[in-house]
Amino acid sequence: MNGCPEEMVQLKVSAVSAFAQTLRRYTSLNHLAQAARAVLQNSAQISQMLADLNRVDFHNVQEQASWVCQCEDGMVQRLEADFKVTLEAQNSLEQWAAWLKGVVAQVLKPYEGKANFAKAARQFLLKWSFYSSMVIRDLTLRSAASFGSFHLIRLLYDEYMFYLIEHQVANATGETPIAVMGEVGYFIFI
Repeated sequence: MNGCPEEMVQLKVSAVSAFAQTLRRYTSLNHLAQAARAVLQNSAQISQMLADLNRVDFHNVQEQASWVCQCEDGMVQRLEADFKVTLEAQNSLEQWAAWLKGVVAQVLKPYEGKANFAKAARQFLLKWSFYSSMVIRDLTLRSAASFGSFHLIRLLYDEYMFYLIEHQVANATGETPIAVMGEVGYFIFI
């Protein structure tokens, strides 16, 4: 790139960086999915996860998270109930992915076609991450036997939620996911 204008070099570097970041994230998502599949296919682990999850004080978690997240109580309770039902049904990884995709669609539906879609999507990611970290914290404080399984599932779901949101924003803006991620400051800071 010797002799190229600095602006062109910066554009190329930005594009390559966005591509490399996306490739790393997609590879990570794939590895997490492979590891989580083993957990989700193990009946004993699922039973332990359900037992541990039923000991979580969700009222306390919601109370603590509400100040930060300002989430609608009804929505949080539906997600909690749906999560437990889906776990109890011992659904496949693909069924979990469909559930997560449905959650994103439900949450972002009011913002479709609006200028604040990307901002609402980012806010959802932050709320999802904060709330799930509060649940993990409660599991940790209770010395949950299935903590490792929950940690793995949480990593996968966080990564998959990011993937889904990235694609939703790309669809809403008419750009590719890499273009959305490559826009300096656009996706992360607005």
